Amino acid sequence: MGDVCEVFKHVIEFREERNDFYRFIRNFFGGKNSKKSNGESKSDFITEYNKEELKSIKFYTYTTAVWSAFNRVAENIRSRATEPSKKNVKISINNDSNDSFELHILHLGSFPDTPVDDAKLKKGSFAGMRCHNARGGSLLSICDYSIVGRFKDENGQLATHRIDFLYPGVKPDKDGNPDIKKEKLDKEVNGFEYIFKFYKNV
Repeated sequence: MGDVCEVFKHVIEFREERNDFYRFIRNFFGGKNSKKSNGESKSDFITEYNKEELKSIKFYTYTTAVWSAFNRVAENIRSRATEPSKKNVKISINNDSNDSFELHILHLGSFPDTPVDDAKLKKGSFAGMRCHNARGGSLLSICDYSIVGRFKDENGQLATHRIDFLYPGVKPDKDGNPDIKKEKLDKEVNGFEYIFKFYKNV
């Protein structure tokens, strides 16, 4: 019975005493100093993150869905890297709130430069994590989910946009999937960013 309880705990919670969230991130993105026993790199990513910051994270959630979503992020970065040296990732935490925190995964030097109203943004791999699917990767009811990047606006000019796929009060679109919000931002970006907002006490 103890073994069953231990497995169940892994499904519903990232625990601080086990460094669960840090190990979770390291599994997907490794890091500059992550090495296997034979000295080879453990990951094909060059990742910058604050180890102690990630170790301090603890919260309840459906970890399987988060695992599937982060795996998709890693796949997206690999598929969009034009060469091995372009798999540079910066991971940071915004933990200023008492009831939530944001995880930012920034793919440095990645600029889609596609129209912000491109249908692929609503139905492609970026949007896939907001919908129920066979891969178990839906983040609906798990967290808020957004991307920030450089896209072409309605005039064909490049500009920074934030696209919210999951957010408080989200409603379904005509296809029954969560409707998306788009906002032009007055700032420069140095890559393509995934933002996940997790609620600590839900």
